[in-house]
Amino acid sequence: MFPGAVSNPSPFIDCSASAPAGPLNVRQKFLLGRKVDINRAGWEEISGLPGISDKVAESIVESRGRVGGFRRPEDLLMAKGIKGKKLKKILPFISGFDNN
Repeated sequence: MFPGAVSNPSPFIDCSASAPAGPLNVRQKFLLGRKVDINRAGWEEISGLPGISDKVAESIVESRGRVGGFRRPEDLLMAKGIKGKKLKKILPFISGFDNN
């Protein structure tokens, strides 16, 4: 035993935290450096993007199928429910374009 060491230390508070069980949401994936591939994700994953409802997510998937995929972020403006402000909001969370 070390000099001055306490033989029976007092109990410490457990400050460890654990993540909830289950799949990661879009924001958690983003924090880990993973983005949603807008050209491959299903509507369920797209609806997890900030400000995107199920209906808008379905519209994105429909537009993607109609045009054969999005080549640049501005192509998302073709989807019903996506305007400039919403596009700017989701850009940090998406990938799948030639330049990112």
